[in-house]
Amino acid sequence: MTYQEVSFIGVATVSPELAPCTLLFDTSHQRVLALWLPDHASEALSDGADDGYARRPSSTDVLLELLDKTGAKIEALRIDSVYQGVYHCSIVIGDGVQIDCKPSQLLLLSQATSIAVQVHEQVLVDASVKVPPQEFLEYFGIEPPEDLDQEHVSASGDDQADADFAAFMEQMGLKESDLFREDDGDTHPDDDADDTGVTEGK
Repeated sequence: MTYQEVSFIGVATVSPELAPCTLLFDTSHQRVLALWLPDHASEALSDGADDGYARRPSSTDVLLELLDKTGAKIEALRIDSVYQGVYHCSIVIGDGVQIDCKPSQLLLLSQATSIAVQVHEQVLVDASVKVPPQEFLEYFGIEPPEDLDQEHVSASGDDQADADFAAFMEQMGLKESDLFREDDGDTHPDDDADDTGVTEGK
């Protein structure tokens, strides 16, 4: 199995109707992988701290202490597959033992340990897209990754990049006009039980 390391770009709110979108960047292929996480996880990733309850240990703290007390070491943090819109992730510890986990748990653990997330090549083929450089700020309010090849993904006139970005918006259930539509309804907060990396119904 071949995995590629990805870097955390940031968390963006592309539409009031949708949960915040966490963006990961695959430098080797110059492509973006989007995950939709529960609000508390998105906020923690944005703020650089898990949960925000400083007086009590977070779930990430508990897991790290458990690993420390048992002498186990994290060997890899992986996104292994995506099936019918659900991302399957694993924490790999000693002797290749794999622990199943949710995308939010994986990313928060990566943040706490500075261990890069690895994504299976097939997941990148199936779920990642090219995003033209100007779209990061225009649509996501996020600076493009420092290692984005500006020539590889043209800002304009690149049919493949345009097609991929259109597919990206379609994946989110959005049209370009939707990105600038005012909020006219109640939001529906995510629940941990629905933490699959995608919006409901995707």
